Amino acid sequence: AEEGAQQLVMTNRGSVSQAVATAAVICLAGSAVGAAFALAAMQADVGLFQKAQAQSFHLSLGVIPLLAFSTAIEHQLVGLRRFGRLAVFLLLRSAVSLVAIVLLVRQLGFGVDGALAAFAAGHALMIVLCLVDLRRHCGLAAAWPRRASMAFILGYGLKFHLARLRFGLGPHLGIVVLGLWASSTEIGLFAVASALMFGFAIISHSVGHALLPRLAAREAERAAAPRASAPRAGIDDARRMPVLVACCLRLVFVVTAAAVLALLLASTPLIRILFSSAFLAAAPLLWLLAPGILANACCGIFVTYFKAVNAPLLCSRSLWLGWCVELAALVALFPVVGIAAAPLSVTLGGVCSLLLLGNAFQSRTALSWRDILLPRRDDAAFLRAATIAVARAATGERRG
Repeated sequence: AEEGAQQLVMTNRGSVSQAVATAAVICLAGSAVGAAFALAAMQADVGLFQKAQAQSFHLSLGVIPLLAFSTAIEHQLVGLRRFGRLAVFLLLRSAVSLVAIVLLVRQLGFGVDGALAAFAAGHALMIVLCLVDLRRHCGLAAAWPRRASMAFILGYGLKFHLARLRFGLGPHLGIVVLGLWASSTEIGLFAVASALMFGFAIISHSVGHALLPRLAAREAERAAAPRASAPRAGIDDARRMPVLVACCLRLVFVVTAAAVLALLLASTPLIRILFSSAFLAAAPLLWLLAPGILANACCGIFVTYFKAVNAPLLCSRSLWLGWCVELAALVALFPVVGIAAAPLSVTLGGVCSLLLLGNAFQSRTALSWRDILLPRRDDAAFLRAATIAVARAATGERRG
């Protein structure tokens, strides 16, 4: 519903109306299946569902379709490059959720149910705002999903879903695996280190969101070019798209590395302020985790490219092979080096995924690792132009 519907519109395979209608059907159907399994688990007295009142779990089932559809139409605004509107809508969603939590939880005392209702209110508002914007500016109209649109969205989405899970779960699976052997103190230290470091993924994600629509549009133009002009379109694709991707990768690496280095240098006082002196032992873990964070940031740019050229399965395979390396390294190293195995395994898995994606990128383009990694004079000019464009967008100027 997210990636497949977004790709449908970006590559001109279907309209916004078809994408939104199909995404809505998938979200509702998937939520219904999930609710059926959840209700069956509640009836079977699974221990997890004894952690809160049954009515809270029932209420949470109603939040699932709202969250799913809200995220799906957020992806539509990203694919259509409506970043300014999306930023405003996200701020409004957060504000409404915060006010609703204060009112329902603190003032009226509804507890968990109030928090769920506040969460649902924020996403309901997001859906309304996005739908109105898409209707006014992008031609959204009522439509029934077509078989071709449904087939493409499901096919693309399922191929990319494993990669999406890899990005979404981040370090959480490693924390769960640690729970089999590590003490609560060790798990807490790695959780603190992960919370501080994985936040830098926002840099790669932001650049990827801005880059994806441009790459997808160019790929769609190349694919739709007449046969007579196909060789020329292929030359343009071979020269422009990979060079742009490599430039973005270098810039993401430099900016992320600078941010990570700043955190590492200030890690001890920062941990003491944010968490307490009891967590200072997490500082050495940050240094071991840093190369993995940089590798994952670069992976995000390669993933953006392969999504644009309709190769989502390659992303899933590369990221999950890296994750398998990460989990194997964690199991093998923990008895030897203790909690240090957790950040080391993240680094090994991230580097493995990066090598797989980078080699695939090389085989598909005319660029070598030297072309990808070595800085160029044009990088500074590109960064300056991008900064000016962002500043103009922030101040409401329109592009000429």
